[in-house]
Amino acid sequence: MSPTPYRLKTLFSWTLMVGTTAITLCLVLVSLTSLWVGVKYIQRTGSWIPILSGAMLLALGAWIHFRLTTGIYRRLKQKDLLD
Repeated sequence: MSPTPYRLKTLFSWTLMVGTTAITLCLVLVSLTSLWVGVKYIQRTGSWIPILSGAMLLALGAWIHFRLTTGIYRRLKQKDLLD
């Protein structure tokens, strides 16, 4: 059997992990901007809303990224597809 399907699967998995990282970085940028706006206008009423939404988005994005990346990495390591 040729190793080409395994190479394609490995390439796709690494591409998926890099894509997940890029999306997570975008979410982190949005959440940090929301946190910054909330802290900047802390004296106004309702400033807790951007702080809360930014913190929740940051935590959710980091958790989803961690779960996806570790799952893909475990599968690659389990099938001995890592170089």
